[in-house]
Amino acid sequence: MVGQNRSIPFKQTDQVVPYLEKVEIDALLAAPDRRTQRGRRDYALLLFLYNTGARASEAVGVKVADWT
Repeated sequence: MVGQNRSIPFKQTDQVVPYLEKVEIDALLAAPDRRTQRGRRDYALLLFLYNTGARASEAVGVKVADWT
């Protein structure tokens, strides 16, 4: 088992994955209006994505049963 991950090829790309600075993350998290149901939903989703590092496509597949 040890060393098997070395046989997985890396994806070839010239694209650099950008990251957000703290001030940008703070602004993004401050954007949803948490006084509304939709704003609370958006805030929770943004926090989930930020705290887990999940991609949006991965977040779509999360079910309530995954947390229980």
